[in-house]
Amino acid sequence: MRTEQHLQTLAHELSTALQRITALENTLGALTALALRQLPASQRTTWGDAIAALAATAEKHGDIAGATLLTELHRSAAQIPRG
Repeated sequence: MRTEQHLQTLAHELSTALQRITALENTLGALTALALRQLPASQRTTWGDAIAALAATAEKHGDIAGATLLTELHRSAAQIPRG
C-alpha cells in the first residue's frame, strides 16, 4: 500500500473513532439527564454537585479526558429544571 493510501486509511479510521467517541459522550450526557429527571429537585442538585466534584478530582490528578467528560456530564445535569 502506498504511503498516501495508508495515510488516507488512517485518517478515515481516526475520523470514525472520533465520531464514535462523540456519540458516546452525547449518549452519556443524555443518560445522565434522563436519570436526573427521575430524582427530586433537591437530589438533582446533590448529584450535580457530586459530578462537579468528580470532575475537579479527575483534573487534580491529571486525568484531563475524564475531567472533560465529567464536566460535560455536569453541564447536562445543570440543564435539568430544578423544580
